[in-house]
Amino acid sequence: MNYHVLNGDALAEKFPSQLSGERIIWREAFIEGYQPIDSDDTFWQKRAAFVEEAYGATLEEYSQKFLSQVRLLMQIKDDDAVYLWFEDDLFCQINMWWVIRLLWMYRQPQKKSLPRMYRVFPDDKPGSWDGFGKATSEELVKLFQQAVPFEKTDVDIALKLWNAYNRGLTLELDYTDFVNNTCYRYLYEVMQAQNDRNPISGPGRPERILENIITKGKKSFDEIFAEFYKRAGIYGFGDVQVLRILNSMGPAYSR
Repeated sequence: MNYHVLNGDALAEKFPSQLSGERIIWREAFIEGYQPIDSDDTFWQKRAAFVEEAYGATLEEYSQKFLSQVRLLMQIKDDDAVYLWFEDDLFCQINMWWVIRLLWMYRQPQKKSLPRMYRVFPDDKPGSWDGFGKATSEELVKLFQQAVPFEKTDVDIALKLWNAYNRGLTLELDYTDFVNNTCYRYLYEVMQAQNDRNPISGPGRPERILENIITKGKKSFDEIFAEFYKRAGIYGFGDVQVLRILNSMGPAYSR
């Protein structure tokens, strides 16, 4: 059976009906907030508490909208095929690493092999991080037909990066990882974007960009967000994430 892990409801709403298989809709944002540790049995409760504080979603809503999709991921069998519809920005890449980590971790006690996995890439438009946002149904079918299979080295990259991110470490890879991977684009840039969020001293790159935007005279949130996306689309932040960063920089910022 085919499983399509879709990057959000917007993609799910226009997903081509002619592509058969179970649809799993990704509705989390592991780019911020409490992160899972393998030995931590209370992860989901802590994560749900963060989501409620940050996004206003109740535990019931979190279970219905996200944990239900995790349960679908855990039902995937060894002979199934999993198509990962994630974009190239940091936001989406972190989520994709987690999905691969879950599929890998869930199989370790039973010594099961991973299902067949494929990366479906959005159109590569230099200078744009729009991802699947502007793709038509017909274009999505073509992108599916160009899906790239994950090799063991690609899986290993996701596990390395998730483990480092999960523990707050600098993202690093060997040279051979960059040469041999087939399922990643802009990997070096994405890693650098994450590392730049937590410099040794001073504010992170997103905060510096936002400070510069405000200094240049942008005042309304819509103006600030649009300019931030132009300069730092690699992060993949939505308006909620940018607003939270603004509020963390000083007195509460309101739209």
